[in-house]
Amino acid sequence: LGIDGVLRANPGSLRLRAGRLAFEPRRAHPLAPVAEAAARLLTGPGGKLVRRCGNPACALYFIDGTRNRSRRWCSMEVCGNRTKVAAWRARHR
Repeated sequence: LGIDGVLRANPGSLRLRAGRLAFEPRRAHPLAPVAEAAARLLTGPGGKLVRRCGNPACALYFIDGTRNRSRRWCSMEVCGNRTKVAAWRARHR
């Protein structure tokens, strides 16, 4: 289930509607608080800072808090390093 799927599965909860949140009273699904927090993040002012990791094999997202909004990987130590090593190997074949 995606965020909106969990929200829709709950009788009364937050709903995503055209990039905005609409509130309808309370929830029952155990993932509802997580889905609501994600919906608040994505539709709030910080939603523009959410990025997908630049590693095609990674499914993680992160909040880009860098000054010039240039962060590319969820973790430089893991995804960034792997991507850079793969690019270096491809150039040197």
